[in-house]
Amino acid sequence: MSKLLWAALLQRIAVRQGTSPLIPSVTSLYGAVVTLVHDLDALPPKPSPDLRKCCFHSVLCVLDHINNPTMYSSNVAAWAAELSVFGFLAAAPRFIALYLEGRPQDVRSYLTAHRTRFVDVDKRGKPCKERLLSVVAEGSLESISSEFIISLTSSCEWIAQQLDGKPLLDEFRKISGHGVSQSLYKKC
Repeated sequence: MSKLLWAALLQRIAVRQGTSPLIPSVTSLYGAVVTLVHDLDALPPKPSPDLRKCCFHSVLCVLDHINNPTMYSSNVAAWAAELSVFGFLAAAPRFIALYLEGRPQDVRSYLTAHRTRFVDVDKRGKPCKERLLSVVAEGSLESISSEFIISLTSSCEWIAQQLDGKPLLDEFRKISGHGVSQSLYKKC
């Protein structure tokens, strides 16, 4: 309960009870609470430990394929807008990257939506869910971008430019052709 609500509640009790034998010192209790609230307001606020840490989260994901680019990109853009997540969806030759930035709970909600809602169509044209989304790297950020970009005709160089200055750039370079997991991730 808020401080004002407590004060009002205690004042009502004091008025109703007056000098009731059950609560003989309600008025003095009310005075003590009002003094305590006043003293607490005078204290300087403590810095929150969460504010000292990075408060934004970033995720780099790799997708296997997109069958219907129009449907896929519209769904991704709608979910990103709905959940206040920013970043990009980029399809380079033989490599599809999804990069997300936002508050940790929003990024988690986006990934859950991406895996549990219909996002694409299968080869027969039936709506399907994304089963082959792989989160390959995660990091923390102090600030985030303010847009979600969809580029279905991009290159690995374009993706690297978008990630320039971000903590996941090295991870992208590893998975896009210069490192391990060549059987899992195809080169750009």
